[in-house]
Amino acid sequence: RDKIFQDQERIRRNLNSVPRDGDLHRRYVDKLTDQEDFLDDLMGDVEDTQQALNGAEAKLAQTIQDMDI
Repeated sequence: RDKIFQDQERIRRNLNSVPRDGDLHRRYVDKLTDQEDFLDDLMGDVEDTQQALNGAEAKLAQTIQDMDI
Protein backbone atom coordinates (compact mmCIF):
# COMPACT_ATOMS: atom_id res chain seq x y z
CA ARG A 1 0.00 0.00 0.00
CA ASP A 2 2.77 2.41 0.88
CA LYS A 3 4.54 1.61 -2.39
CA ILE A 4 1.37 2.44 -4.32
CA PHE A 5 0.98 5.74 -2.44
CA GLN A 6 4.56 6.66 -3.31
CA ASP A 7 3.98 5.77 -6.94
CA GLN A 8 0.81 7.84 -7.01
CA GLU A 9 2.71 10.87 -5.71
CA ARG A 10 5.24 10.44 -8.51
CA ILE A 11 2.47 10.11 -11.10
CA ARG A 12 0.68 13.20 -9.79
CA ARG A 13 3.88 15.23 -10.05
CA ASN A 14 4.37 13.96 -13.60
CA LEU A 15 0.78 14.82 -14.52
CA ASN A 16 1.56 18.47 -13.86
CA SER A 17 4.37 18.43 -16.40
CA VAL A 18 2.65 16.84 -19.40
CA PRO A 19 -0.05 18.27 -21.69
CA ARG A 20 -3.58 17.38 -20.55
CA ASP A 21 -4.62 16.23 -24.01
CA GLY A 22 -1.63 13.95 -24.58
CA ASP A 23 -1.32 10.20 -24.54
CA LEU A 24 1.04 10.26 -21.58
CA HIS A 25 -1.46 12.22 -19.50
CA ARG A 26 -4.16 9.65 -20.27
CA ARG A 27 -1.72 6.86 -19.43
CA TYR A 28 -0.97 8.42 -16.05
CA VAL A 29 -4.66 8.90 -15.31
CA ASP A 30 -5.37 5.29 -16.30
CA LYS A 31 -2.58 4.08 -14.02
CA LEU A 32 -3.95 6.12 -11.11
CA THR A 33 -7.39 4.68 -11.77
CA ASP A 34 -6.03 1.12 -11.80
CA GLN A 35 -4.13 1.73 -8.58
CA GLU A 36 -7.20 3.17 -6.87
CA ASP A 37 -9.22 0.12 -7.91
CA PHE A 38 -6.49 -2.14 -6.55
CA LEU A 39 -6.40 -0.20 -3.27
CA ASP A 40 -10.19 -0.51 -2.96
CA ASP A 41 -9.91 -4.28 -3.44
CA LEU A 42 -7.02 -4.44 -0.99
CA MET A 43 -8.95 -2.54 1.67
CA GLY A 44 -11.87 -4.94 1.22
CA ASP A 45 -9.49 -7.86 1.68
CA VAL A 46 -8.06 -6.26 4.82
CA GLU A 47 -11.55 -5.79 6.24
CA ASP A 48 -12.51 -9.39 5.44
CA THR A 49 -9.30 -10.68 7.00
CA GLN A 50 -9.83 -8.56 10.13
CA GLN A 51 -13.35 -9.95 10.51
CA ALA A 52 -12.06 -13.51 10.13
CA LEU A 53 -9.36 -12.82 12.71
CA ASN A 54 -11.88 -11.36 15.13
CA GLY A 55 -14.07 -14.44 14.70
CA ALA A 56 -11.14 -16.80 15.24
CA GLU A 57 -10.07 -14.90 18.36
CA ALA A 58 -13.60 -15.07 19.75
CA LYS A 59 -13.78 -18.80 19.02
CA LEU A 60 -10.40 -19.37 20.68
CA ALA A 61 -11.45 -17.37 23.73
CA GLN A 62 -14.66 -19.40 23.98
CA THR A 63 -12.76 -22.68 23.59
CA ILE A 64 -10.35 -21.69 26.38
CA GLN A 65 -13.25 -20.63 28.60
CA ASP A 66 -15.02 -23.96 27.97
CA MET A 67 -11.94 -26.00 28.89
CA ASP A 68 -12.18 -27.95 32.11
CA ILE A 69 -8.73 -28.23 33.56
